[in-house]
Amino acid sequence: MKENEIFSTIEKSHGRIEKRTCYVLNEIAFFTDYIAEWKGLKKIFAVKRKVEKDGKKTTETSCYLSSKNTTAEKLLRYTRNHWKIESMHHILDVTYDEDKCKLLTQRAQENINIFRKMRVSVHKNHLKDKKQTVKSSMFNCLLNDKLLLEVIGNITILS
Repeated sequence: MKENEIFSTIEKSHGRIEKRTCYVLNEIAFFTDYIAEWKGLKKIFAVKRKVEKDGKKTTETSCYLSSKNTTAEKLLRYTRNHWKIESMHHILDVTYDEDKCKLLTQRAQENINIFRKMRVSVHKNHLKDKKQTVKSSMFNCLLNDKLLLEVIGNITILS
């Protein structure tokens, strides 16, 4: 096994270029003081994101501990999928203040969550090529019946 491993991807979308690089430290024996506290610790890794948009460049690095004994490629994929989930949670919390919602039963929480995700999905689909937030799209639909009908008219039902 290599002492270190690196894997990179480059994506071009939404008018930006994003390079993600995963740096994995496979040998973690030096971390002995903490291994007992982190049961099952297998990997220590970091993901560096370099983003270029409208001529501006930013760099961000996030560090992780993992119980997965896997490759840099898979660890990068796991973190990417995690952020997709966090992105949806962020939209739900910003749009609906979901973290403060106090429904009494688990079933009610699950049902309202499904409807919220459906509404977000419908608005995201409507906004594909538009520079507008989901929250503002929903607000605009409250003020404009024609826009509401246009958004609803774009719903595709899968059978």
